[in-house]
Amino acid sequence: MTVMEQRGGYRPTPPPAWQPRTDPAPLLPDAEPYRVLGTEAAAQADPELLRRLHAQLVRGRRYNVQATALTKQGRLAVYPSSTGQEACEVAAALVLQEQDWLFPSYRDTLAVVARGVDPVEALTLLRGDWHTGYDPYEHRVAP
Repeated sequence: MTVMEQRGGYRPTPPPAWQPRTDPAPLLPDAEPYRVLGTEAAAQADPELLRRLHAQLVRGRRYNVQATALTKQGRLAVYPSSTGQEACEVAAALVLQEQDWLFPSYRDTLAVVARGVDPVEALTLLRGDWHTGYDPYEHRVAP
């Protein structure tokens, strides 16, 4: 009997990395989805904040569509679309305090826009110009 079994904390050892997993349970989502609407948590949410979040998500989806079209026209050098990831980017930008800096990665253009950078200025970097198009110190967003 191992020490783990003696203490009541027995856990089966995972299979080695070279063997496939046979138990799909840890990889599957819960049967019941996480629900917010119609719960007490939804009643406590700030309606103005929810409107602001929704507006940012809609604006972000439109931004992705337009920037992708500009890339196909050759007017942008590259645009890494973040379709389907808008909520992650907007939420990450909106939880930052005024003194915090945002260090965006490849697909984080929507976070830059949610932080307050003009959308046209945010796309200047993706055109291949020599500068970012916005003042990093003004918005506290690194290029």
